[in-house]
Amino acid sequence: MDLLGVGPLELVFVLLIIFLVLNPKDLAATGKKIGRMLSTVRKSEFWRGVTQVTREVRDLPTTLMREAELEDAKKELEQDFKSVRGIAKEFEQDYMKEIQKEVEASTSGEKENTIAPPSPETPESTQPDQEEDEAE
Repeated sequence: MDLLGVGPLELVFVLLIIFLVLNPKDLAATGKKIGRMLSTVRKSEFWRGVTQVTREVRDLPTTLMREAELEDAKKELEQDFKSVRGIAKEFEQDYMKEIQKEVEASTSGEKENTIAPPSPETPESTQPDQEEDEAE
């Protein structure tokens, strides 16, 4: 049991010195004064601030570990977002290549049509019609 870094043996030694310095009559009055002083100190705003700071200092390693884990999680999320963005870019590039191929194919098909249009020498569709007309 340590009270402010003072062990039980050290506490007994300090109390013995106080008992020797003060006579038994003054010891009771001094004890009351010390008790009142400690009570007012404990109820003061200063003491509340000290206890709050000590609580924060005690919880500091836990807080730092939580923040470190959050930073690690944040880094992992950023890497995941980068990979997702990369996949989206790859998909977009592949899609644009497919569209470009389709456009090239359609333009090359139009060139073939303009280069070699069907010849109107003797259409096959007119011959059966003529035979049907003659048969009637």
